[in-house]
Amino acid sequence: KYIKGYYKKNKLKLFKPREHDKVFVKILKNILNDGDFVLDIGCGNGASTKFFQDKYPKNFFYGIDYLEKIFIKPKKKYPVFLSRNLNKKINLPIKFNLCYSKAVFQTLPEAKINFFLKNCKKFTKKGGVFVLFDCFLEKDEFEIFRFNYKRDNKAKNNLKTFSFNYYSKKFILKKLQKIGFKNIKFIPFKLSFEMKGKKSDSHTIKLFDRSNLSLIGPVVQNWNFVIAKN
Repeated sequence: KYIKGYYKKNKLKLFKPREHDKVFVKILKNILNDGDFVLDIGCGNGASTKFFQDKYPKNFFYGIDYLEKIFIKPKKKYPVFLSRNLNKKINLPIKFNLCYSKAVFQTLPEAKINFFLKNCKKFTKKGGVFVLFDCFLEKDEFEIFRFNYKRDNKAKNNLKTFSFNYYSKKFILKKLQKIGFKNIKFIPFKLSFEMKGKKSDSHTIKLFDRSNLSLIGPVVQNWNFVIAKN
């Protein structure tokens, strides 16, 4: 209700493909075969799942997330949406040729990572592909880089404090290998945005688009598509 109300109030579309979505469309072209089943892990309201389903109508897309009431209502049989808590043991009715997760990993506390990745492996068919899109630090000096956010007490949003955890490439590589994924490769994605100074002699900077303020954290490291085989 909150998400749909926000988009309606600000006259925004429920989904507008971003640059990484366009890149992912091309990546999918090299992975998918007609008739493959695909799972979007942490699909949110499912609008992006529908976008990829429309791009690949000969495949069968599913989306999974914990809050059923925010799912869009597809006009066609696919995509199919499943309401599950990814932090718990989950059994799904089928296994998937491709599983992917976009910008979910950064929201996971370290204690939940193994559980999440084990679920991802369990969802993926033997010989299938798992794709993780998120920020991963280039330098080995830091394994985890945390950003903690706190909203003003007057903010209408009930979520007053939240954090993001950005892990190193070395960290995620070891985790994936330990879970049993193989042939792991990183495809870097450069995030583009516009910034300007408040004044010519000021160190204060701001983004043109206020909706992108949450991206301040990821700006300091690279986004990557991590592709692994089960």
